[in-house]
Amino acid sequence: MVFGEGIDLVVQRMAQHGTQPVYYYRFSYVGPLTAYPGYDGANHSNDINYMFVGRGAETLEDGSEAALVRSRLIAMWTNFAKYGNPTPNVDSVVTQNWTRYTTEEAPYLNIDANLTLRNKLKQNEYAFWHSLLP
Repeated sequence: MVFGEGIDLVVQRMAQHGTQPVYYYRFSYVGPLTAYPGYDGANHSNDINYMFVGRGAETLEDGSEAALVRSRLIAMWTNFAKYGNPTPNVDSVVTQNWTRYTTEEAPYLNIDANLTLRNKLKQNEYAFWHSLLP
């Protein structure tokens, strides 16, 4: 909740009041570059470990699940920078169309060993905290 509630609120406000598309994601992949291997689930900013050489990403074995996760992240972030859309095309690496966030459906991309589009990330938990926090 320390990171998630605030991020969720910002995503909602950007979608409501901004003029640019918003893309929401949750990085759930627990792999060899997980910062705290004994912890249940992925940790805050673990996605960065898969993005940049020097954080262990150079040790990922070609063809491994973790290397595929890395390739997907790099492709989607590059697409977003180039086209303003992280998934302009679906292919063998980027296997899921990532739709922009709207407050009605609240889609987010769950990034794990597979890419899965879901709706309303932690809806009940975040609604509770949104009601208490300014």
